Amino acid sequence: MTPKPVEVNPGSLADAATHLHSYGTSIRGIESPTFGAIRNSLVGFETASATGSVDASVKQALTTIAGRHEQFGDALKSASSVMVNVDYVAARLLESLGNLNQRPE
Repeated sequence: MTPKPVEVNPGSLADAATHLHSYGTSIRGIESPTFGAIRNSLVGFETASATGSVDASVKQALTTIAGRHEQFGDALKSASSVMVNVDYVAARLLESLGNLNQRPE
């Protein structure tokens, strides 16, 4: 099976960047479970003492995942800008050559 070609344009990259930033913001807003309530329900068990470190780990994981989404969004936004700028520069360079259908004098 032949893979389908992928068409990338600045608009699709910018849209993807916006969505990834939105997902990162949403992930940052996720509240980790209330491990204090879990700890209180496990009084007397050894596992109760582990809930504090689990809480910190979950919060750190959510922050890391959100950051990765935002960083990838930034990369896509930069790629979109580069595509637009390269196209503009190439057009200006070609334009500076003048009429290519006419013999140089």
